[in-house]
Amino acid sequence: MIRTSQQNQTDRYLNITTISIFLSAVTASTLQIEGPGVSSKAAIAVAVNSFLFSSLIFSTASAVQSMVAMTW
Repeated sequence: MIRTSQQNQTDRYLNITTISIFLSAVTASTLQIEGPGVSSKAAIAVAVNSFLFSSLIFSTASAVQSMVAMTW
C-alpha cells in the first residue's frame, strides 16, 4: 500500500519533469527561430522575447523543483 503510493507519487513527479523539460526545449527552439527575422527594436518583438524568456525560466524552474521533490 505505502510502496504503491510512493511509486505513484514518483511517477507523477517524473511526468511533470518530462513535460517541463519538453516545454523548455520548445521555448528555446522558438527563441532561436524567432530572433533573426524580426527587428529587435519593435515593441512587439521585445514583448514576445520577454514572454519567451520568462516561459523558459519558469519551465526550467519547474523541472528543477520536480527533480528536487522526487529525490527528497
